[in-house]
Amino acid sequence: MARFWGATRGRAKRQHALARLIIKPDLRGKGYGRELAQSLLDEALAHGPKTVSLNVYCDNKPAIALYNRLGFIAIERAPGDSKSDAQYVVYEISRSAAFGRVCRGDN
Repeated sequence: MARFWGATRGRAKRQHALARLIIKPDLRGKGYGRELAQSLLDEALAHGPKTVSLNVYCDNKPAIALYNRLGFIAIERAPGDSKSDAQYVVYEISRSAAFGRVCRGDN
């Protein structure tokens, strides 16, 4: 049985998304999430996208902290995009803009 899992997928010509980053509960807090997320981010960036995005539930504080450290920021969904309850976050390749926090209201 896999201990952690994740995927990347191209969404549009210059966009890539990370999906289903899952760490087995007894392995959480040991750095596997960071290793997985960084590996998937590196794989996505190798395709030359303008942005890399993912969804994260606002009650998933450890994941939110991780994505903040990796440089993801919370942004509004585009009109007509998914109606998910999860927060939409993006890693901007230009990274010249000031970054906000994932999930508004978090410290």
